[in-house]
Amino acid sequence: PLLKKSEQYKTADLDTYYYFAIVYNGLKKFDKAFEATKSAIAKGGSEKVIANVYFEQGNALAGLNKNTEACEAYTKALNGPNAKAADFQMKEVLKCK
Repeated sequence: PLLKKSEQYKTADLDTYYYFAIVYNGLKKFDKAFEATKSAIAKGGSEKVIANVYFEQGNALAGLNKNTEACEAYTKALNGPNAKAADFQMKEVLKCK
């Protein structure tokens, strides 16, 4: 509820949208998660934080069965804290080329 409230008051920042993406991915609302990641990326931020967002974007796209796009998003997550998880998704789950 508080995340939604921050969005209403236009105080949403990159972190807010990143958390939206995590929640929506967890709820399997992949379209909403993807939209949240696009909003987060548009806000900008440090390379490592944006890498986290791309990891969530990869999760959303994989959930939407858009594997090529998911592979691209995971590639952009390889320089952040979720690098090992992104690499695993690319190599073992999606079999990215």
